[in-house]
Amino acid sequence: MADDLSPSAREVHPTRFRIAYIILAVVVGAAVGTFIVLVGRGHNEQRSNWSEWQPDGSATQKTAQIANYVGHQYRLPSGRQLVLVIPGAPEIQNLPVEHVALVEGNNPSDFSLESANNSVMYQLCGLGQRCAIEEGTPSFARGTLLHREALELALYTFKYGDAESVVTLLPGRAGTSPSFALYLRKDDFEHALDRPLSRTLRPTADIQPGQLTRSENSVIQNIDLRHLYRYAFQQAPDGSAILVLSTPAP
Repeated sequence: MADDLSPSAREVHPTRFRIAYIILAVVVGAAVGTFIVLVGRGHNEQRSNWSEWQPDGSATQKTAQIANYVGHQYRLPSGRQLVLVIPGAPEIQNLPVEHVALVEGNNPSDFSLESANNSVMYQLCGLGQRCAIEEGTPSFARGTLLHREALELALYTFKYGDAESVVTLLPGRAGTSPSFALYLRKDDFEHALDRPLSRTLRPTADIQPGQLTRSENSVIQNIDLRHLYRYAFQQAPDGSAILVLSTPAP
């Protein structure tokens, strides 16, 4: 039957096949391109849908914006800002902190050392001496609010930055030096980073002590049990500093 085809007919079929292949390639290419666009769009939408606000610029600029944005939301009953939020790389007296030493127990086997290279440090500082909050009286509600602020700072930093851990130095009571810190690792908060921030912490532009929901109080108490430490700095032989974090005594 093929021998009955004329020479012109034999030439038409290859041409038709070539056209069909070209059309198929165009369709497949368009589909792949659309898929890539949708994936990229989905990734961007996921980042934008996580929070109504997000920082931009360099890593340092983002950290400064996060400190400013989050800090302004936390208030004392008078309406004044709860604390100043001082962002930066981990350091003490201009000495860079190269390592974090975790002391969880009394045995040498309970010591562990972690790199601080991909860490961000926030210091929460009141306007009193040694960063104490000079207004009002220390209370459990105010302490819980400070820990909520530390959590929100960390979540924004993990979501929009490259930090693998965040250290937040908490203010102490008047007349004492600050001694407590929250040490949060990104790996421990993947679930919170995969869903909108509002499902972890309700959106608020002005929150004061005693205004946390029962759910937020539960989240903070759980974090305190696992991530609250006493802190101190030690100098390493190479001149760098070590941040020593010790589990508080029960």
